Amino acid sequence: MRAFLFKHSANTVTIVGIILAAWANMLMWNYQDLGLVLALTLAVAATDLADGRIARRWKIVTLEGISLDRARDKAFMVPMFFFFCKDLWLGEGIVFAFIKAMLVLILLTEGGLVISWVVGLRRGFDVSAHRAGKIKQTIYFVIVCLWLLVRLVEQKSAFRSGLVSALVLSFLLLLAAIYALKSLIGYLERYAKGPPG
Repeated sequence: MRAFLFKHSANTVTIVGIILAAWANMLMWNYQDLGLVLALTLAVAATDLADGRIARRWKIVTLEGISLDRARDKAFMVPMFFFFCKDLWLGEGIVFAFIKAMLVLILLTEGGLVISWVVGLRRGFDVSAHRAGKIKQTIYFVIVCLWLLVRLVEQKSAFRSGLVSALVLSFLLLLAAIYALKSLIGYLERYAKGPPG
């Protein structure tokens, strides 16, 4: 039993992250307790950081773990970004149009990443994460935390974030879109070389 728990410790952390991601998204979509959503977002980010470190440190990296990690990332970010689209869709002006364009680009690129991941798994390609994907995921977490903090401040006070937070969000979304595209291109380049071995 002990060996089984050790072997699956990183995957267990990832599964906890998937559960927390689902909970955070349900709270968000029901407009409930943004403070708890922020705490859950930070917990999901912690599982994202911890599972890979555990797996690499103890040399228990598995294809299942890599796949679970991707599933957690997508289960958290895709519904969250769809929510942002819904929440911001009525915003007007150049900056809001840019924010919406970046969200749509990110969601389309994430769809491409899911397809490339499935194709890679089926054909035996290296589907492990690479630097651009890790940077992208970090930026995603920063975007979600920033957006939640702004919404919390707006809920608790008369403060309206306005143009400054929209410009910061625009910049972060642009960076995220660039790294999402780099991540997709990275997988396509890997796959063009053929399966390892």
